[in-house]
Amino acid sequence: MTGMRIQCLGDSRTTFGGWQDLLIANLNTATGAVPSHSYRTNTESALDWSVTTLSANAAQYLADSSSSLAYPNIVLIDLGEHDMVFTTPPTQTAFQNSYLSLIDAVVAKWFDAQIYLDFPWTVALDGTPYTTFKGYIQNVIAARSMCHAGVDQGVTIKGSDMGATNTSDGIHFSAAGKIAYAAAMQTAMGY
Repeated sequence: MTGMRIQCLGDSRTTFGGWQDLLIANLNTATGAVPSHSYRTNTESALDWSVTTLSANAAQYLADSSSSLAYPNIVLIDLGEHDMVFTTPPTQTAFQNSYLSLIDAVVAKWFDAQIYLDFPWTVALDGTPYTTFKGYIQNVIAARSMCHAGVDQGVTIKGSDMGATNTSDGIHFSAAGKIAYAAAMQTAMGY
């Protein structure tokens, strides 16, 4: 655990997250180590990043990535809701190929990083869209040995009240959601 360096990639839920420091505190408590963390956002388009757009710009993004973070050994990715809700959803093949291309670019930059992919959920994604894209992401995880399941937001964030407790607007994490998300990510990481 010593020297854990975490890079977070995502959209507005990562930009405005507030869960990153909670995750670090949880990991510190669980392990007695003090991992460093950094999260990177694209100030021009982070609020609407999708797997498709980030994959298409991965080389440029990663070339410009934060120099304040020593080589990360863990990458947490929370992407997909913009692919599913805010645009015409891509085909399964297009989505999975875009995600695999993004992962390959991350690994080319940080070759020994372990990557955790979330299963995104929002109120608008409940039901078939969530289940469908969760399956796509599971296929991506199965295709790359360095990929692992991150937070299943359809369980953690949705909760028993359709996200009323864990989101502020059906999309973004509330204070309770940030706590729940950080705890779920800690569990997903095996700590």
